Amino acid sequence: MASTIKIGSAQIRVEDYAIQANAILGIRGTGKTTLAKGIAEQLLDARIPPVVFDPTGVWRHLRRSATKGGKGYPVVVAGGVEPDLELTPATAPLIMRSAITENIPIVFDLYDKKLSKAAWRTIVRECFRVLHYENKGVRHIFLEEAAEFVPQRILDGETYAEIEKIVRMGGNQSIGITLINQRSQEVNKAVLEMCENLVLMKQRGSHAIDALSKWIDRVTPAMSTEITNSMPNMDAGEAWVFRGDENDVKRVQAGKIKTYHPDRRRPELAKRAGKIANVGAFVERLQSQLKTPVVAETVEALRAEVKQLTKELGKEQPAAAKDTRTYDSWREGHDKLRENLKAVAKERSGLRTQNRVMRRRLLAISKIALAPDELNETNVEALLTELKPILQPGGPGRVTGAPRPAQFAKVLGPQMKELVTNDAIDEVKLVKRKGNRAVLTVLAQYADGVDETQIAILTGYKATTRYQTLKELRAAGLAWLDKSKFWHATEEGINVLGSFEKIPTSGQELIDYWKGRLDKGAEKLFSLLVEAYPDAIHKDVLAEQSGYKSTTTYQSLKELRARKLIALSSGHALASARLFE
Repeated sequence: MASTIKIGSAQIRVEDYAIQANAILGIRGTGKTTLAKGIAEQLLDARIPPVVFDPTGVWRHLRRSATKGGKGYPVVVAGGVEPDLELTPATAPLIMRSAITENIPIVFDLYDKKLSKAAWRTIVRECFRVLHYENKGVRHIFLEEAAEFVPQRILDGETYAEIEKIVRMGGNQSIGITLINQRSQEVNKAVLEMCENLVLMKQRGSHAIDALSKWIDRVTPAMSTEITNSMPNMDAGEAWVFRGDENDVKRVQAGKIKTYHPDRRRPELAKRAGKIANVGAFVERLQSQLKTPVVAETVEALRAEVKQLTKELGKEQPAAAKDTRTYDSWREGHDKLRENLKAVAKERSGLRTQNRVMRRRLLAISKIALAPDELNETNVEALLTELKPILQPGGPGRVTGAPRPAQFAKVLGPQMKELVTNDAIDEVKLVKRKGNRAVLTVLAQYADGVDETQIAILTGYKATTRYQTLKELRAAGLAWLDKSKFWHATEEGINVLGSFEKIPTSGQELIDYWKGRLDKGAEKLFSLLVEAYPDAIHKDVLAEQSGYKSTTTYQSLKELRARKLIALSSGHALASARLFE
């Protein structure tokens, strides 16, 4: 049994590589999959079963030797062109569980026109979950086209979370992983940076080389220029090997593999290949594992239910009841409906009239309130002549039980004085309130106006509080709203506000301002999202990174969303772009 994994002249101990996170990066045609299959062969020789997720459809050839007379490896293939087992998102976790029980190497061949990319992600997600929590013994995963499942910009947070857990913590369950992809910038950097061993093959794109050169500068600055300059001109199978436990970097040429690998440039290789290894016994054992009593009972129950439903559907159904209404009865209902509509219209008209009356009454009261100090028995009598048709509860034009002028002046005069005096005091008190002052301060800072989203970000007030505050400021004449839904401070509002300390409006100052105001849980999540911007992070990933429970994390995220500091959609959180304007 081999004691090391050989990648050309570079060697890594089998027991280390098997449970480590590794990455192989190289453009199409450079031999990265061939190199990865060579590693898989060495793991099989060391009796460490690999689990392969293959959208390319080439890993199934592990069970076929490269030359006649040779032997392939007894690897079970689920899905693909020549499946041993049918693969669907529903059967994938059952197959994975059975492979663990039987300690069988397995290839999940995703190269199948019946499987969408969404189905790929479901299969990978469910199998990784089974591996993480149920694995027994040492096992190594090969993930082809890794950017499909852990892309730089996360779209499927659940799949990302399951793979990220294996990359970060898989060693604790004796699980290792090799990520295989063309370009480094396509793979999520948080995942890629956790890989202990990195194999770099040919790269030509300037963006890909630039992204790698920054990392190489830190790892091996003395060889950075040599490695970067060599990448566009490397031959197939040639690679730079960065080992996690070694300081030196080796340029190697990968060796030949034992099993058949299809080459579109050399179709004659297929004729030289040996027979496919017989895995009948393996498949039979797997299938027996899949046919558990629970599954069988469920299938039988479903069959019985389908049979019963089919029987019931075959019975004669009662004829639909006919409409036996006469024209007269129909007409009666129609007329009744018209009367109801007329009543509703009349009621609405009455409400509009009451609204006009109330507005006229408010206008009358405002006239009296303009000069309360001048109210006396004489001028109140003149005012009453003008206003009593409006002020009467019976409505305009109906004067009944009007108060005497002396009584009016005696009672209403002091009330109006108090009202106007209190209004002057309340205006100052209104601005002294913490929330009102904060909102007015934001309005005063923006001469061209500010929308409610920015008010929320700068003050942190939630929708209900924000609405009430703006309503009070507007009613007091301290703020106004334009047609574009932008809020402004009035000249009077700025005068009442007086001197104020400006609130940070964008950039790092605003971010630091919020870090100092949020509670511990929300502040930690806020910091993680700000650092990750412009990338979104799934709430499950945030929970793991922060160490908080899922419920606590989601509650804090809702709080941040209410303050407009983040956007939250389909479980993914993203820091607000307004923070960086």
